[in-house]
Formats: sequence, C-alpha cells, structure tokens
Amino acid sequence: MASTLEYAAAVVCAQCGTRGVGRFCGNCASPLRLDDESVSGELRSKISKPLIGFLSFLKTAWLVIRSPRVFFKSYVTAAPPLSELTFPLTSLWRRVSPKPQRVMRPFQALATAMGLVAAIAGLQDWAGRITNFSERAYGMSKADVAQRSEEMMRAFYEKQFGQSLTIIDTSHLTGLALFDGPAHELIQLLQYLYFPLVVAVFLAGRNIKRPVVMHQYVYAVAASLAIQFVAGVIGVVVFLLLQGVSPDAALGLSGAPVLAGYLVRVYLLVIMPIVVLPTILPVSRVRVVAATIVGALVWMAGNAIITKVMLFNLGVVWV
Repeated sequence: MASTLEYAAAVVCAQCGTRGVGRFCGNCASPLRLDDESVSGELRSKISKPLIGFLSFLKTAWLVIRSPRVFFKSYVTAAPPLSELTFPLTSLWRRVSPKPQRVMRPFQALATAMGLVAAIAGLQDWAGRITNFSERAYGMSKADVAQRSEEMMRAFYEKQFGQSLTIIDTSHLTGLALFDGPAHELIQLLQYLYFPLVVAVFLAGRNIKRPVVMHQYVYAVAASLAIQFVAGVIGVVVFLLLQGVSPDAALGLSGAPVLAGYLVRVYLLVIMPIVVLPTILPVSRVRVVAATIVGALVWMAGNAIITKVMLFNLGVVWV
C-alpha cells in the first residue's frame, strides 16, 4: 500500500523523464517541482555552493593537519564516516546547509589548493603595485627589475660556461593560452607529486593498496599547499605593514611565514606518512621509514641529474 502511495506521489523529471519523489531527480539532480525553480533559489545556490566547497576544503585540510590518524582511518574504514568528523566551522556549515558535511576528494582538494597558491602570486603583485615598492626600493618597475636580473643571469652564465642560457617560462611555453594553462598546471602537478610517487614505488606490495598510499600523499600535499597559502597571505600582510618603514625588513620578514610553511610541508610529506600509514595499511613503520629514506635519496639524485643535464649540458633553466 505504501509503495502504491509513493508511486502515485512520484513526479516525472522534465529533464530526463525519470520518475522520482522528493525535491530533486535521483538521476540528473534537476528540481522535480516547478516551485523549486525561482530567482531566490538560484541566488542561494550561487552563494551556498562555492561557500560549501570552500568549507569542504577547509575541513579536509584541518583534519589532515590536526587529526591525521582519525581522518585517514575514517577515509579507509568509514568508521566513523568522514561527514561526521567535526572541525571548528561545523556549526557555521550547518547554518549554510543541513546536508552531510563531506570532505573533498583527494585530487579535487589538490586542485583547489593549487588554485589558492596560484592566487598568492597575484596578491603579491597587487601589494607591490599599490605601494610602488619596486620604484621606491630599486628606482625601476618590477618588470624592469626582472628583465635586468635575467640579463645579469645570462651574462654570468655565458662568462662562466661559454655558452648561451635559455630561460623557459613554464606558464608561457607556446604563447597559446589554451595550451599553456593546462601544460603549466600539469608541470606543477608533477612537481608536487614527484616525491610521493617515488616513495609509493618503494611501498608497493601484494597486500598494500597503492591508491590508499597515493591518496594519503595527495591529501598531505593539498594540506601543505593550504598552509603555504595561509603563510603567503600572512607574508603579504607583514610586507604591507613594514614596507613604509624599512624595505629590507619588509622583504626579509615577509618571507619568514613562507619559510615556516615549507617546514610544515616537510612534516606533512615526510613525518606524517611514517605515523599514519602503519595504522591504515598492513605495513610496518620500519618499512615506511626505509621507503621514505630511499625515496628521498632517489628524489634528490633525480633532481641533481636533471639540473646538471638541463643547466650545465643544455643551458636551459625552467622558471
């Protein structure tokens, strides 16, 4: 009888033709009733969706940094579910939406973090422009300072090694924005994941789920970039406060939070996996330590070889 009543109350979705109950279609998520389509509803959606996405990222980064064991145990076992884990903005999120407070998927969190870090460069350029710092400190524009530094670098290299130096800007490889944007993001992604990929190779085993290992490192990289973003914002604030008093102090002290952010990154990518992975995978802490050490040595050796070949043999620098 109940199923008959539910069927009678079901509504056919105007978008895909699927019969359903409730407010939204279970197949395509479109509103099932016409009164759900309104200007106010659309405005609420435009505001709430980005806010919920940002809260989801903050929750993910907070849990990875503050409670990594709880987070990754929940991620692997679903006990408790990730949506039930709390963070300082849980109450605010409930006011925005009553739906489950999900964490971001690993690569979605990484993409969001990369976007935030990219925004820091724009924020730093803005701080330099509104204060005319380059003109006051060096007597020339920032573009002229960059050009002069590049010319000095080329002259030094040619004098030392007797060959020309080619400087490749990874954000402008071809001059075609349609290609350069994705190519630059791909290069950055490989740079961020190079070390985790090397370590994951040495942790391979029959009973070890490689996706879990990789996801742990991806979440760690995303959290480290979130810290880097916060450190960058603090650095800009310090710069704005000090640039009128002492240019040297503004440059020096504004870099201190960024340095602290890199130290946190070392913890998240090197120390945290040693603590977390043995609790979620059938692997000993000794093996994780060994894989991390070997991976770090291979990573450093690879960087040294690539740098030697590119810089000293081919005369190429990537920026």
